[in-house]
Amino acid sequence: ALGWVDPWGLSRCNTGKKPGPQLPGGIAETFDKSVYKNRQLKRNETFYKYHGVNNRTVRKISWLTNEKYNSEEVLREKLAIRHDWGVNITNVSEFRVPKGTWVSEGPAAAQGAGYPGMGYQAVVSNLPRAWVVKTLRVPW
Repeated sequence: ALGWVDPWGLSRCNTGKKPGPQLPGGIAETFDKSVYKNRQLKRNETFYKYHGVNNRTVRKISWLTNEKYNSEEVLREKLAIRHDWGVNITNVSEFRVPKGTWVSEGPAAAQGAGYPGMGYQAVVSNLPRAWVVKTLRVPW
């Protein structure tokens, strides 16, 4: 008896499923054109989270960046964090994200006039407090 035959040789084609986490639509839309890449860290890496007093960890999804910003205006433009969302950015936490962690990364999507995005952003699921190296006041 013959098994299944693949006459066009398509069985080895990419199914479109990315390795690593599959982000829900609303999260994927925070990336430019909803396009992001999943990457499993090959070594420990440093990321930053800009936040208010109660906006740091213990959330299902956390947005991070690998950029240090010296200006709130530039941060909000590059990461497309609108003022009218009510995010009061007072602190920056440095995270040491360990080797083996999956990050979903890509350019931030624009969020309207004055918020063009395109800065590097990474999404990490279930970011633990244990990865915090330090938290400081923002430099502005």
